[in-house]
Amino acid sequence: MITLPSEDTSSNMDLWTGRRIAALAGSKKKEEAVNKDNKKELRAQYKEMKYEAGIYRVINQQTGRYYLASTTDIQAIRNRFDFAQKIGSHTAFSIKMGQDLAKYGVNSFSLEILEVLDMKPDMTPEKIKGELKLLVAMWREAHSEDDIY
Repeated sequence: MITLPSEDTSSNMDLWTGRRIAALAGSKKKEEAVNKDNKKELRAQYKEMKYEAGIYRVINQQTGRYYLASTTDIQAIRNRFDFAQKIGSHTAFSIKMGQDLAKYGVNSFSLEILEVLDMKPDMTPEKIKGELKLLVAMWREAHSEDDIY
């Protein structure tokens, strides 16, 4: 014997749909609460991170010329350089190197960390930038200006 659904099927369906929506809404609220806790943890971890500041250069392996610069976050420079080489993009590099990048390609360049700044806990961001500026000036004095972009 086959039983046919009652005529009140639409109200049963609405009830089921309503419960399902409520359940989904409840799970979204739980996700939001977890995301807020996760964000707090991530922010705390970010604030505790230790950054390395220093001097680096991007060297054109074909010509020997290089771009000399400083950064307050060496790891960010490494990541940017690696990503640029991986996708073959030269937008992450200094505009001063544009012609050579177009001529030789991104993979003709290498990254070299020349010096890491010894950062002390009491150093302010301004003092760090001042020290980096001094280090760049010292590196420029010690090397030929002809090879620098």
